Amino acid sequence: MLLFSTLVALVSLSSPSYPVVAWHKNVSLTGRPEIRVASNNADVRVYALDRKDIEAVLYTDKKVSSDAVSVTDRQSGNRVELNVRVPNQWEVGLSQRSVLELKIPLGSDIDVRSGNGSVLVKGVEGKLTVHTENGNIEALGISGTVDIESGHGDLQVDGILAAVSLHTRTGNIAAQIDPRSKMNSAWVLRTGDGNIDLRLPEDFATDLDVDTGDGNVRLDFPLTMPGGGRQSSVRGPINGGGQHLELHSEKGNIMVRKTAGAA
Repeated sequence: MLLFSTLVALVSLSSPSYPVVAWHKNVSLTGRPEIRVASNNADVRVYALDRKDIEAVLYTDKKVSSDAVSVTDRQSGNRVELNVRVPNQWEVGLSQRSVLELKIPLGSDIDVRSGNGSVLVKGVEGKLTVHTENGNIEALGISGTVDIESGHGDLQVDGILAAVSLHTRTGNIAAQIDPRSKMNSAWVLRTGDGNIDLRLPEDFATDLDVDTGDGNVRLDFPLTMPGGGRQSSVRGPINGGGQHLELHSEKGNIMVRKTAGAA
């Protein structure tokens, strides 16, 4: 059952950036959460913590009236869906963006879809899927799998990862892989217009497939390139090889470096 406290009127907060709570709800759970969030025009912040329930808060600029904000929530067992609709920033002359903040259990599967807004996810242990048409995406301290895509925005990822799919049409990609990571499938990092900076543990085993249409490749791992290689294209195994790891940029440089602190 949903345990909720929906605020009828907007309540002022002390926070200078997002001074108003437009909506607030607590969700009780009995098992592993499956969370789906859809937002048209709000930044999304997700913090995985040692807790058993979900707390969701929508912060808005004080210029937004309660009638202009729409939040629809549904729950079926441990599956929770939130659909957030807030006015476009330029329509009401806002100086700040709206923010949906979620505090969720550590072991959660979460899917975030945003039309216009950045997404930050911290500490999730599970399956993470994020898609935004316009906005940067950060997935930090993740343990599990990541499937992340932005139409226009930078991507930053780090954690203990088993499956990785990172795509942005315009933006840079930065990923740092924890030494405890194990590839259970092929990984792909792709950008249309931007740089890729991938940091791997020194003993990470994979078959690299690196290509940039208009840029250079820097590789900090010894690699025997079958048939040689060119400055903008590198293919071959590192540390004996393994699952396929593809990195591609249409316009940008690609770096595959050893994790900071490695020899």
